[in-house]
Amino acid sequence: MIPANQPETIIQQQKMLKQQASPTFPIHYWHDDNLLAAHKPSGLLVHRSAISSDRISLVGLLREQTKLSLHPIHRLDRATSGIILFGKNPEITAQLGSIFRERQVNKAYLAVVRGWIEEAGLIDKSIKTIKNDGPLRRVEAQTYYEPLQRIELPLPCGRYETTRLTLLLVKPHTGRRHQIRIHMEKLSHPIIGDTTYGDSRHNYLFRDHFDSNRLLLHSFALGMEHPLTEEQIGLFAPPMESITGLFNDFDKEALQERLEEEWNIQTSYSVASSIDSVGTGLQEE
Repeated sequence: MIPANQPETIIQQQKMLKQQASPTFPIHYWHDDNLLAAHKPSGLLVHRSAISSDRISLVGLLREQTKLSLHPIHRLDRATSGIILFGKNPEITAQLGSIFRERQVNKAYLAVVRGWIEEAGLIDKSIKTIKNDGPLRRVEAQTYYEPLQRIELPLPCGRYETTRLTLLLVKPHTGRRHQIRIHMEKLSHPIIGDTTYGDSRHNYLFRDHFDSNRLLLHSFALGMEHPLTEEQIGLFAPPMESITGLFNDFDKEALQERLEEEWNIQTSYSVASSIDSVGTGLQEE
């Protein structure tokens, strides 16, 4: 159990990040002649949508910064932070799209969930989704999860006198919309900050005690074969304090090294960011 007096640095950093959240903030990225990997803050849409009134998007900000015509290869929910990949031209975009569709990409996320999870496991449950504006249908979905650290906060929540949390490593084997969030809710361990599938009591506890208004889900790493060089590359987005700050024993460098070994990575690139969230409240896409 950690002490009752929580680190003030988490609250201070969240306030600082909110002050930075404006249409002019920089997006941090790595790139070569064909690819660009960006560190997306929580609360920012990948691209503008007809169903959202947001005036800015990750694609728009990157195109303004780089003066390049960039094409997102995959997606992240607005509320999710972390690594996301772009192609710099139509040819490389098509190749990358094929790699993702054929599931030749390794993905790793970090998530903070309600309760204690003792052992790793695989969730193999179909979920409902809409494809190409068609009818709602069920599709296969598999998510591997593994507890990295468990903590107990001396903060009452609901009928419990303390709050138990688990930091998870999550590896989706399929890439369905909201897959990780839905699967963790089905496991009765919803992600903190999830206003669609989560627990409002825990969401408000984090808002009130830690000034945290974001979904605690982070795209930590991608591993794949570079479509031109055929080199196995790893793309990493170090998590912010809002994700891992309460978990004192978490070692992001050790986790990166482990994934590099598991995925046979030859060259790694890290995309650090100073901006955690651009939202002003609990938001969903």
